[in-house]
Amino acid sequence: MARSARGRGFKPTKKPQKTPSQTPIEMDIERLSDEGRGIGRINGKLVFVKGALAGEKVSARLLKQQKRFDEAEMLDCMEASAERVEPFCKLYEQCGGCQLQHLSINEQRQHKRRRLQQLLSALPSHSSVELDDIPLLSGDDRGYRHRARLSYRRGQLGFKAEGSHDIIAFDHCPILAEPLNHALETHRASLLAYLDTAGPSELELALGDNDHIGIKILQRNRPSDKLLSGLVAALAEGITVYEASSADHRWLSPTAQPLTYSLPQSQQLQFLPGDFTQVNQTINWQILETITAWLSPQSGERIADYFCGLGNFSKLLAASGATVIGFDAGEAMIERARQQADAAGLTIDFRKVDLFDGEQLILPQGVNKLVLDPPRAGAKLLCEYLATKKSLKIIAYVSCDPGSLKRDLQALCDGGFKVEAAVAADMFPHSQHMESLVLLSR
Repeated sequence: MARSARGRGFKPTKKPQKTPSQTPIEMDIERLSDEGRGIGRINGKLVFVKGALAGEKVSARLLKQQKRFDEAEMLDCMEASAERVEPFCKLYEQCGGCQLQHLSINEQRQHKRRRLQQLLSALPSHSSVELDDIPLLSGDDRGYRHRARLSYRRGQLGFKAEGSHDIIAFDHCPILAEPLNHALETHRASLLAYLDTAGPSELELALGDNDHIGIKILQRNRPSDKLLSGLVAALAEGITVYEASSADHRWLSPTAQPLTYSLPQSQQLQFLPGDFTQVNQTINWQILETITAWLSPQSGERIADYFCGLGNFSKLLAASGATVIGFDAGEAMIERARQQADAAGLTIDFRKVDLFDGEQLILPQGVNKLVLDPPRAGAKLLCEYLATKKSLKIIAYVSCDPGSLKRDLQALCDGGFKVEAAVAADMFPHSQHMESLVLLSR
């Protein structure tokens, strides 16, 4: 076949992107999108409006025009919703951490509950859940975050701005647990003195029981021992430093104690700064109690825990007498989980498995119930695999993303499972993020 005159090096000219009109437009907002933007229409075309709420009439400016929808930001709220409130954080419109502070906390929670209702309504023949009766787990909406990731660049220490790498410095974050705020306020000067020399960094702070605080600082190049020793000494009274750039990964602070957080049934987990742990301990307890009640672990039975992490679910299930098989990909994390289970005298078999690799997937013999707690990407391959295992009868699915949950539930329902119960959880008040708990059986 003759080769086109347009050779391999040809690159078609991109059409210049059309600059949206800057003329303000008025519209009525019909509802909220999943991520908390108002949805209106101009000449029948959907427009997502940042800052607008359902039921409002707003003036907005177009930011971006797409084929199927446009994006805009609110300039003026001409007719406000009764649910509109004044944001309590002065940095709300700059920081990327919260998206819903302008919406009352009660309506935020109803919005998240409705998202789960809408998701399940798409599975009418596979669900026995009364959508109007879906409960929602909630707790304090301030001071709930037990973990924080901060960035440092050019003298600024804070959170990243929404949609950019700019850093928003702050004196006090209302959603951080107060011991973290206090530690940052007390030691800000020492941290900045260290960071000014060490260069661009990411800092991970974690709060454990008894207000113990650990910090891990991520940098391209390991600082000198002298610089690190100076930081350890400066933070000695409030924050213990974890060294993540050395080969052995170790606590540097001589008086460091393991960070722990408590679980129901007098159980406890040890963790390190930077480990994945739930940011909201109140909601974590409620989720653990819900999942344990759903699975009803009995002495001698075998239960699987997929994406087990350090054993958040595994330890509680094993404490009830079940033998638990936990699966996750992090080798060092799995080894620490094993050590903790052994020390607690619990029967848990932790296994290193890549749950996104279809060839590694396994359902252990004798397991007919399990808990599944994947990251935001969900567990497409795993759910398709589990749907084929006829011996499996009960699945408790914990999701942090409604989109991937909807896809995975469809795969399980196609395999004969039916949704028996569902619970929404406000793990992250004032943000768009939510947790969903779904019980399936067949």
